[in-house]
Parts: sequence; structure tokens; C-alpha cells
Amino acid sequence: MENLNKKDFRAIIFYNFKRGLNVADCSCEIFSIFGDQSSTQSNIYKWYRQFRLGHTSLDDESRSRHPITAVTEENIDKVSKLVTEDRQITVRQLAFEVSVSSGTIETILHQYLGIKRVCSKLVPHLLNFEQKNRRLEFCRFMLLKYSKKDSRRWSEVITGDETWIYYYDIQSKQQSSKWIFEVEQPDTISKQTRAVGKRMFADFFSTRGIIEYVMLPEKHTVTATWYTENCLPQVFQAVKRLRPKTGLRGMKFHHGNAPAHTARKTKDYNKQSGLELIDHPPYSPDLAPCDFWLFPTIKRHLKGRRFDSETELSAAFLDAIDLIPESRYSSLFDMWLERYQRCIDANGEYFEHLK
Repeated sequence: MENLNKKDFRAIIFYNFKRGLNVADCSCEIFSIFGDQSSTQSNIYKWYRQFRLGHTSLDDESRSRHPITAVTEENIDKVSKLVTEDRQITVRQLAFEVSVSSGTIETILHQYLGIKRVCSKLVPHLLNFEQKNRRLEFCRFMLLKYSKKDSRRWSEVITGDETWIYYYDIQSKQQSSKWIFEVEQPDTISKQTRAVGKRMFADFFSTRGIIEYVMLPEKHTVTATWYTENCLPQVFQAVKRLRPKTGLRGMKFHHGNAPAHTARKTKDYNKQSGLELIDHPPYSPDLAPCDFWLFPTIKRHLKGRRFDSETELSAAFLDAIDLIPESRYSSLFDMWLERYQRCIDANGEYFEHLK
């Protein structure tokens, strides 16, 4: 058989496109007839894409051999000034204002001005001066007390908090991603929301791992009464089982700033228990191990799974905890110290979005 040129193969691809064949069938048919001299799958995919966009010409697009003359000092200055005046101006608007192509604007922005377009980062709270100072004081105090690499001192710290766990929580976009070949189509997933059913779990741990978790009864809220009469007693009893000789003596207790945690009743209860309380600065989930590590780790294992009963949900929660190696808890406390330093370096601001 006489060898066909590129344009001949494009005509065959266009014919199959008009016949209604998909990319995979078109590729198989051409390869079965022409073998190794046939067009590649990636090339067939490219031409199908062109045909779908209405480009039916079988010729290669002509390429200009002339140098780019629109990238001038004058145009670079214009683009820089426009972007400085309006940080949300679009490439199309810039191209219109400077009277050049969008491609030229892209070249000026990226290659000459070193500018990139980014989205704003969401933060838990717009911190005021006093709140930043409290974060700084907390981080300096903790670094001074625990940064001497004394593992014994970290082993005396208990930290914990509460979080909602849903009977069904949708997978993140990243979790549902997968590799596909050029001729394949991505999977489709129906748009769903979290199941209405949810339960509150309180989780407490130390460098040795999980100490205790407590599930809030259905249709209840976290109050100082529940926290001091139901939750904390279970946690402290678990500590005493782990430390039968010393019990709570010498232990430090850290939790967040929820109303149940800061209530007078809770403070009095902790004081009577003989625990030293580590005050946590307000609006600081980035400095709370449960918020920046434990709960996201647990929920990542539970996303995309549906639970039909409280028993199933509780068992899955415990299974997700068991998947975390004990060594991760010990290394987490070193990570906690690093976060204190990053907060100080950021002058008390949120730092997770900073390089």
C-alpha cells in the first residue's frame, strides 16, 4: 500500500469524525488498517478536538516567522501601570487598553514583569492588634518552655478539641482525581452535599497517641456541664489508667477557646483536678494540633464513605484513628513547635498561606 501523508490521515480522521466514531474507535480502525504508519492516538485526539471546535481545515496553521515587535518598553510600562492601578484587571482588558494581542500581554506579564494571578487566601478571622499580640505571647511562652528538645516535658501535655463527623461527607476534588490516558474520558460524579446527620466527637491525645475520645449524645450541644461532668472525667480516668502511679500529677492540659472550654465551671474543674492549663489564643486553629492535623487526617479517611448508623460511624472514626502510627503523634509535637516559630516570624498573623 502506498504511504499516506499527514493530510491524507487527517482526511480519514475527519471522515470518521463525521461518521460519529469516538476517538478510541477511530484510532483502532486506522491502526488495524494502516498499522505502524498510522497516525498516533494523541494526534487523532488533537484533530478531534479541532473538529469539535469547528475548525475543519486539514492544513497546518501558518506560523509567523517575524519577531514579536509588540513587546516594547512602552507597552511593558503601560501594562505595569494598569496592573498596579487595578489588580483585578483581566488579560482581555489589558490587551484592549494597550492595543496588542492577549498572547503579547501574557508574555509581558510572565516573562518581563514576573507577575502571576492568584486567588485571595481565606483565613479564619481578620485579626486585630491585640489578637496578634496574644498569639505572639503564647508562641514565645511555648517555645521558651518546650523548645529544649526535652521529650519528657512534651509527654506531660494533653491536647484535645471537638469536631463534627458526618454520616456522609463528599470527597474533595483532589481525592477524586485519577490518571487517565488521552483517549479516555474522566469519570463523572453526581453533585452531592453532606448528609444532614452528624455527630460531635471530642478527641484527646498526647505524644503517646490517643488517650480518649468521647461522642456527644444526639441532639445535645457542647456545654460546660457536659464537658465537666461527662467528657473530661472520662479523659482524666483514661490518663490515670495510663499513669497508675502518678495519675494527673504534673500533666498540662491544652484545649481551644470554645465557650465550654473557657467557662468558669470548666476552669474551676480543671483547677480542682490539679492540671496546669495551657491557655490557647483566640481565633488560632493554625496553632491547635487537633485543627491543623488530627481532625483533617481522620476526616480524610472518612470522606466518600456513607454510614447508616451511629455504631458504624463510631467504628469508622475509631478505625481512622487506629490507622495513624504512634510515631506520628510524637513528631506532631515537633511540628507544633515549628508553627510557633512561623507565627512569630509572621508577627502574629496567620502564616499557612505564606511561603
